[in-house]
Amino acid sequence: MRTSSFFKIILGGALAMTICGCDIAPKADDAAAFNRSAESIVTRLSTENSRLSQLFDSAYAYAVFPDVGMGGFVIAHGFGNGAVYVDGVLNGYASVSEHAIGAIVGGDKWSLLLFFENEDALQKLKDGTLQAEATANYAAGDTGGNSQTEYSDGFMAIKVDPEGLMGDASVGLSAFKYQSLADARAKWKAQQ
Repeated sequence: MRTSSFFKIILGGALAMTICGCDIAPKADDAAAFNRSAESIVTRLSTENSRLSQLFDSAYAYAVFPDVGMGGFVIAHGFGNGAVYVDGVLNGYASVSEHAIGAIVGGDKWSLLLFFENEDALQKLKDGTLQAEATANYAAGDTGGNSQTEYSDGFMAIKVDPEGLMGDASVGLSAFKYQSLADARAKWKAQQ
């Protein structure tokens, strides 16, 4: 077995264990603040970068993960929650679980954007079959010279640090889960 295949098997198992028990939608009391956080990222990045503005306008759908954090030593684990928009309207929530193996020490925090080219690509997120092993790059302002600019399998991932600056950064092996807005509202109502 090749070394890279071995690491993919280990990462896949870690993803399966991590993502199973995590909440997708924010708690009812936190939903409004969470939604504002996601929307403010869209507004800020659309203003700062014309390429991102075009992507937000032209994508079939997009997901905004305001805070994704990862930490560890040699094996790192990360998790974040996001809001999913279709035609600019909140459609549901998503969670991302990320894992990496390598020369890793410490932690990092960033925002993650996913752009979906069509309904089929978004359906992979909804079905829980969307997985990514991709590099997502973004540079500050309008420079964006190293930005990922092509859809791959119908989606594109862009990783942005809290200040909107980004160097070369691997998103790693990621798995996603989805919960519709209707399901989230039903859960909130049941918890009252």
